[in-house]
Amino acid sequence: MPAGWNFDGLGGPTRFNTPASAVRDRRGNWYVADQGNARIRIIRADADDLPESAPFAEWVESLRNNVVESFGGGEPLSESGTSRVTRPDYSDSGDGGPISAATFRVDVGADAIPQMRLAIDVANDRLYVADTNNHRVRVIDLASDPPAIDTYAGGGTDLAAHGVDARQASLRHPRDVDLVPDGSGDLIITDTGNHCVRLVERRSQLIRTIAGVCGETSSGYEGDGGPATSAQLDEPGGSGVAADRTVYVADTQNHRVRRVNPER
Repeated sequence: MPAGWNFDGLGGPTRFNTPASAVRDRRGNWYVADQGNARIRIIRADADDLPESAPFAEWVESLRNNVVESFGGGEPLSESGTSRVTRPDYSDSGDGGPISAATFRVDVGADAIPQMRLAIDVANDRLYVADTNNHRVRVIDLASDPPAIDTYAGGGTDLAAHGVDARQASLRHPRDVDLVPDGSGDLIITDTGNHCVRLVERRSQLIRTIAGVCGETSSGYEGDGGPATSAQLDEPGGSGVAADRTVYVADTQNHRVRRVNPER
């Protein structure tokens, strides 16, 4: 059901439309990528109007419990809950301004592929979102008041983009982002449409490829047992990073999970 409307049209519990990802910050707030509504929602840690110790039935029936608010993506244009999306020329993206003015562009509808995934750098109060059809990764500074958004990677023309500023890179439909869990703040980007996986170092803001051969026509399945940047992937849909920096890639159209050994 569209966000904010109940089955009987009389209001009631918030509805999401293809929620694709959820993360929690150090304050206990939850952020939800409400993909079908092209916005991010927030469920604040102190929003419950009843304690969890309340009788179960009373707690469940409380309409104000777990209050959901729009966090980013702009105001809806219609009662269906569809949020405004970024124009093709990116002129209304909201970069450099408050998250409330931001817009995103993602697939919507019942058959939409999950994208717009989130990652949170708890130590540095930064929230990352894969702004898939804008071909960018955006970063939200949660410590600023109000939280501000900007492009973190993508939007450039450099397809190879090895050792250059992340904003000079040419990404294509990135679906997933993931933080390296070693406190570095380094970010893994699943660059789905370019059939590769990238890494952005937080301190230097430089991007490089760690798996796959980047390019719209570079898909395939080759390279097991060899250098990861010489191997071929086919529309990788997501990546995850282990504590030792081993990267696991969902190589979607190859129907496999691939492993990239940690750098030495």
